[in-house]
Amino acid sequence: MTTNDQSNGESNGHTSEQADAIGRLREVHPWPNSRPDAPVSQWGWGVGGADLLRSAIPDHAATIVEIGSLLGGSARFFCEHWPNVHVVCVDPWVDVDDPADRPFLEHAPELTSVILEADGIHRVFLASNWELRDRITPIRAFSPEGLVPVHAAGIEPDVVYVDGSHVYEDVLADIVTARALFPDALLCGDDWNWPGVHQAVRYVADNRGGSIRTEDNTWVLDLPTSSGRQSARSAHSTGRAARSLPVRVAEGAYRGVLAGAPRS
Repeated sequence: MTTNDQSNGESNGHTSEQADAIGRLREVHPWPNSRPDAPVSQWGWGVGGADLLRSAIPDHAATIVEIGSLLGGSARFFCEHWPNVHVVCVDPWVDVDDPADRPFLEHAPELTSVILEADGIHRVFLASNWELRDRITPIRAFSPEGLVPVHAAGIEPDVVYVDGSHVYEDVLADIVTARALFPDALLCGDDWNWPGVHQAVRYVADNRGGSIRTEDNTWVLDLPTSSGRQSARSAHSTGRAARSLPVRVAEGAYRGVLAGAPRS
């Protein structure tokens, strides 16, 4: 089976509806037909907070949406520890001209030359995760906009993992949009030591009646169960007109929260 035909069906822990939803997303965001000519790197997400994630994410988790993937270290962690999971990676994989714009190169200097090439970091991501291409779907987009096609496909993730920008307003936008589009998903993420990250997480927890668990650099945001929201499945089933709904819901939720949020 080719990667573009793979839909991760019920045998991999997904319902038929969710398998179809993943298939729809992969049709729009396919992998290339052949492995890119780029070095493979196992550099990436560290082990700090792994125990917290293993305790917070249910064993039966079938879909994780990850905001910010870089080289795919955390996506590989999810695939390793949740053998039936499918990971949707949302990342713009932006080209850079200056190695200083990619601090991780201090730990992986052998990647410097290729990362500075056009499309370099994206090619390294694809090459490094090639063997997991049936279990990972990359969406090359900025967040939170990159969450909209996930919702439009009808995907209802078990988890949204936030590991993108460290800027307070950006993190707040990611969390609030994820909550608006996927109200039943567990929200968690990385980089708790960054002021903008913990400020945004704390603000949402304080204003939504939530609580926070942390371990090292990892955080888990526990929020009350939502009700009365339109699910991703129902939004897809109502047709093309409903696909603008997630944008309106997310924008409205974000404006409402940001209106009263302190500035960084």
